[in-house]
Amino acid sequence: MLLDLGALKRDLGEAAVLDPEGLFARLDGDLGKLVLRRVYADARDRDLDRAALHGGGAEVVDVPANMEERGCSAAVRIVVDALELCYTKRGVNTMVLAASSVQMLPLVAKLQQNGVTVIGLGGAGANAQVRGQCDRFIDLGC
Repeated sequence: MLLDLGALKRDLGEAAVLDPEGLFARLDGDLGKLVLRRVYADARDRDLDRAALHGGGAEVVDVPANMEERGCSAAVRIVVDALELCYTKRGVNTMVLAASSVQMLPLVAKLQQNGVTVIGLGGAGANAQVRGQCDRFIDLGC
């Protein structure tokens, strides 16, 4: 699972409270055991509960706080990490991406071309094209 925490919070709305441990437990129940949990977030964010993320087995990848830089940085890192997993770990046949902007469409298509099932995560703010392109989309706002 590759999760852009900032984008996911925006998709769910500012009022939404994101419980990483609950999310990981829900996804483990729905999808089976998640092998890799990588969260892209600003490490200086006061609302970032690093203990909960680490307790849930997630690796936190620091991305800049500046919205313009953060968006690009998180997206680029997710693309690089997803393709690296796709090409170096041949046993990976499913990826969960919590990055629901149109920036992710080429990545979703490339993963699918390589036989990887793509499960998208997001909320009401998730792009409709991304929802449609993913093999499955889990709306966390429900």
